[in-house]
Amino acid sequence: MQASGGIMKKSVVCAVVLLAGIAGAAGIVEGEKALPLVQDVDVAVIGGSSGAVAAALKAAEAGAKVFVAAPRPYLGEDMAGKLRLRLDRDEDVRCGLIPKMFTPDKLRPESLPFTYKANKTAAAIHKDMGGTMLADGKWSEATSQSVQFEEDVTFELDLGAVVEVGAFAVAAFHREGDKGFVTGKIRVAGSQDKKNWQPLGETSERTSEVEMECVTLTLPITGKYRYLKVGALLGAGVKRQLLGEFYVYPAKDPAAGEGVADQTTPLKVKKALDAALLKAGIPFLTGTHATEPLFDSSGKLAGVVIANRSGRQAIKAKVVIDATERGLLARAAGGQATPFPAGTYMFKRIVVAGEAPRAEGVRVKELFGLYNARVTGIKPPKGSPDMIAGRMFECEIDLPMKDGSARSFAEAEQKARDLTFVPSQLESADTLLLTPPDRIQGQAASQAPWPGADAVDLKTFQPAGTEYLFVLSAMADLSRQAAEQLMKPGNLMAVGERLGTEAAKLAASRPALGNVRAAARTPVTRRATAKIGEHAKGLPPYLSNTSGSVTADARELPVLAECDVVVAGAGTGGGPAGIAAARHGARTIVCEYIYQMGGVQTDGLIGIYYWGNRVGFTSEIDQGVKETGVVFSQSKSEWYRSQNRKAGAEIWYGTMVNGVVVENGAVNGLVVLTPDGERGVIRCKVAIDGTGNAELAALAGEETEFITADELALQGVGQTPRLMGASYTNTDVGFLDDTDAADLCFFALRSRYSMRDGVWDQAQVINSRERRRLIGAFYMSPLDVVNERTYPDVIVQPFSNFDSHGHTVHEQFFIEDPGHHGMKVNLPYRCLLPKKLEGLLVTGLGISAHRDAMPILRMQPDVQNQGYAAGTAAAMAVKAGVTVRKVDIKALQRHLIEMKILPPEVLTMKDSFPLPDARFTEAVKSLPDKYQGLGVVMTDAARSVPLLKAAFKQARKPEDRFVYAHVLAMMGHADGERELIEKVDALDWDKGWNFRGMGQFNRSVSWLDSYIIALGRARSKKAVAAILRKANALDASGEFSHFRAVAMALEAIGDRSAAPVLGALLAKEGVGGYSFAMQAELPVIKNYSNREGDIERSNCLRELAVARALFRLGDHQGLGEKTLRAYANDPRGAYAAHARLVLQAAGK
Repeated sequence: MQASGGIMKKSVVCAVVLLAGIAGAAGIVEGEKALPLVQDVDVAVIGGSSGAVAAALKAAEAGAKVFVAAPRPYLGEDMAGKLRLRLDRDEDVRCGLIPKMFTPDKLRPESLPFTYKANKTAAAIHKDMGGTMLADGKWSEATSQSVQFEEDVTFELDLGAVVEVGAFAVAAFHREGDKGFVTGKIRVAGSQDKKNWQPLGETSERTSEVEMECVTLTLPITGKYRYLKVGALLGAGVKRQLLGEFYVYPAKDPAAGEGVADQTTPLKVKKALDAALLKAGIPFLTGTHATEPLFDSSGKLAGVVIANRSGRQAIKAKVVIDATERGLLARAAGGQATPFPAGTYMFKRIVVAGEAPRAEGVRVKELFGLYNARVTGIKPPKGSPDMIAGRMFECEIDLPMKDGSARSFAEAEQKARDLTFVPSQLESADTLLLTPPDRIQGQAASQAPWPGADAVDLKTFQPAGTEYLFVLSAMADLSRQAAEQLMKPGNLMAVGERLGTEAAKLAASRPALGNVRAAARTPVTRRATAKIGEHAKGLPPYLSNTSGSVTADARELPVLAECDVVVAGAGTGGGPAGIAAARHGARTIVCEYIYQMGGVQTDGLIGIYYWGNRVGFTSEIDQGVKETGVVFSQSKSEWYRSQNRKAGAEIWYGTMVNGVVVENGAVNGLVVLTPDGERGVIRCKVAIDGTGNAELAALAGEETEFITADELALQGVGQTPRLMGASYTNTDVGFLDDTDAADLCFFALRSRYSMRDGVWDQAQVINSRERRRLIGAFYMSPLDVVNERTYPDVIVQPFSNFDSHGHTVHEQFFIEDPGHHGMKVNLPYRCLLPKKLEGLLVTGLGISAHRDAMPILRMQPDVQNQGYAAGTAAAMAVKAGVTVRKVDIKALQRHLIEMKILPPEVLTMKDSFPLPDARFTEAVKSLPDKYQGLGVVMTDAARSVPLLKAAFKQARKPEDRFVYAHVLAMMGHADGERELIEKVDALDWDKGWNFRGMGQFNRSVSWLDSYIIALGRARSKKAVAAILRKANALDASGEFSHFRAVAMALEAIGDRSAAPVLGALLAKEGVGGYSFAMQAELPVIKNYSNREGDIERSNCLRELAVARALFRLGDHQGLGEKTLRAYANDPRGAYAAHARLVLQAAGK
């Protein structure tokens, strides 16, 4: 990010390029390609570690233009990603980032966690709600955040473990006088066993705080204790005391520095690094790897190729700092690495749990800190505690490594998880700690012990035989003891600052770069032809400072692995797909970008089922999760992982799909980015797209749909604030274009920016309910749903209501209210199949269905069963030697019946469409009765419209005639336009609908909105005057649905005389002005609340609807185009994508 001073018609959301390539045993050769050039900078920093950010900041401070590409979806991968949240005593603490990452919340340091009990009962007027109010961190307001006692009281505190204590403090409210409240004195004793108590002192000295009538009484204490006995004595002359909070401070660690907390949280690390880059004006993009170096005409390093969800882009840079763990970019640029010998290596993994991992061979060290957590959201299994006294454990594990390949590291990662999971796990590190045996030979080498950040020779960080390149990781040419010390965050930041300054100097000495090229280091040999599909999208304006393209030479991509079935994405559908494929004997590899399975239900903390048919494999999951652990979000991810492992599947965490290999009309390989940025191929016979956004299908060139130029309509998304022990927090605050790397980065950034103090971390998964979808072999519409259509190839029977999380777009729901009732529908296997290609199945939110059908189809229990069916089908196809399109569907259904996913009657089901003529006759006849039969009428206009026209003419009652006029207009026929126009003129604006994400079920238009929209769909020129009269009556107090209806209708009718009225409407105070540009101080979503997100979306959608209609009707004083251009440059990618599509459709 940079700081500066669908509908659903078929649309190409991201350009896809199918490159001619060559397939062979040694690898896949991709052809030459032009990559979009997006940045021209002095220094490119590759990696998102604390050291990488420190280097970027110093380079910018020295006057360099800098760009940062970070592979994880956040910054601080070496700290937040590895749970290195406390500085060691021997670390360098001078970097200015450290106080920001370790700043205590608010004005006071964080307390050690504890539980407590009082020997007296609090007064009813200020009760101790839940027995936790003195340990919740809140005491700024006496009326709601105090606990009242009317006598002396003694508390017993349990710290959960023996801890070296440094001080105890009571925060209290203080008012003198006979009606006041005073805590006169505190008295403290300590014990390790609750038997032998040692007096630790007392104090009556009070320090005033900035809050009104707030004081603290602090007692320095020393010693190691688990229990503290605290007496709070009533002050003289008063009848009560109001206690606010207790604080137990650890013994001070000198390494922390002055004014710095002893430990931090993952969210604090991420937010501090975000804020530092934003303030410095340094553009950065998370979720982005560097895959190839760029070279100038003389063969010198001149930048990098980056890769992400948008495809690949080129960054010209005079100097590159490779701050990734394995230094693969530095190697590709000419750095020579020493061997990584086969052998056994010591890895470290950090977990937080209520018990130490105890697997054989695991050496466990308890680290400083207590993490008491209440199990919330989903009740723990019967007999399990609802409170876990969490502690942080560093686990040392000796693991075999065949070599330094991504596959070897992936296996080590899984073995470490096998050995360190315990039922009370609260949190675990994303990645392992390893001091690697190999290094990149430097311009200087050192085998000396760590000399300190100031003394270490910077030439050990510059690969021999290269220019304009630094490595900032344990791959530097240092002794392995020095490399281990270097990777401590304080030391890495200190060295990073030196390298950043040096890189800026080196860049200043280099002339401006001319033409650059992604040149292949080794020649390629042509073999049989293949095609590689990848996205070809650049970056938005706020992340681009240049334009043009850079040529990437033809190159051979290594084959990293071969398998029968590869699953891309291990979320709600992908995790079960991997288990099913492996259980049925297929050699299976599961690739997942984050470091856990389960997606929105585990990392995203939407753990509670809402609707869904909880049968079959879902039942097995639910029972297995209960038997796995206490905290649902941790246990479900572990159950998926362990069951994939047990079934024989390989798991590759940290792996992003970047392309597909297509040969002979079939997908037979995925181009992936490994955790360290290697770009290679996993060969397969079947690929299962569990990405949730039809990523593989889109890469392969299959037809998809998402954001279009027609109308911006999306289900809402959120990104969950994470507290340890929690398993359910549901947020819906914005929109997301998750086909866009920049929007994924920005949405996460703004969400972090909006989250309150005290949150442990942020979910890495963005909980989106609507994503890009396949238009496949069968496309399910809402009319298939409401008519309960049956099929011969049913594989799942979803069960839900219309949980739409926003507004609908299908004409059915402009009239019919979908309501809250649940309904069971049939999902055919063909919804998972592309139209053209073989070798691919799509599962989850990316299946072939209309967006307004998805609320019924997307419930977690059903997607789990759907994923299982997809994995089973893939394995059956491999075993039978047929394509997934030719799988024996009845054999598949019989197995799903055995699994209790399906009932036996599906075996005899047939397609219930086309409906018989009698159904249409009956439906048309019943329409006047509250529009009954509307779903049938709309399924086949050719048969229903003649009947509707006849019924309209023959209707005796005006109200019946009006219903027929309404339905005919909604279906594009103006026979009853006079009746509708009269109704519109007769009615004042009724109660409309403002955007609502969470809890939205009903129709998202009013009746008057519906009549206006129907007139627009009928292209009624006669209705323009009536609609304009309604438009003139609108102002900023009007609901979004009214603006939407007017804009949709006038745009559809196409009468340009409406432009002045729309221009005046857009210019009214409060109607426009809701776009924003990228900036250092981001607009926050207040309290990260769903309600605030609804208000923002209503305002933006209203403005966009009017601006789009105005622009398409010829504009007025350029206001429509001006508004669209502002949104086209908005960092909120969904708004920007829609606005750009509208402008592009007009050739702008």
